[in-house]
Amino acid sequence: MVRFSVEMSPELANKFEEMSEAEHTSKSDIFMRALFLMHVAIDSKRGGNKLAVVDKSGRKVSDIIL
Repeated sequence: MVRFSVEMSPELANKFEEMSEAEHTSKSDIFMRALFLMHVAIDSKRGGNKLAVVDKSGRKVSDIIL
């Protein structure tokens, strides 16, 4: 394993903590999920595609712009 240190604002640290608590998982897991999501977004963009938020019925609500 590689150890990684991150400095962030108190506001971002609070959001990070909230996500961890909401998902009942560690902050490390939240960080790894975020990295994976970013990887998917970059690969999609390279392929000429984009990510979107969809509602429960599958209707696009908004695009995720990088």
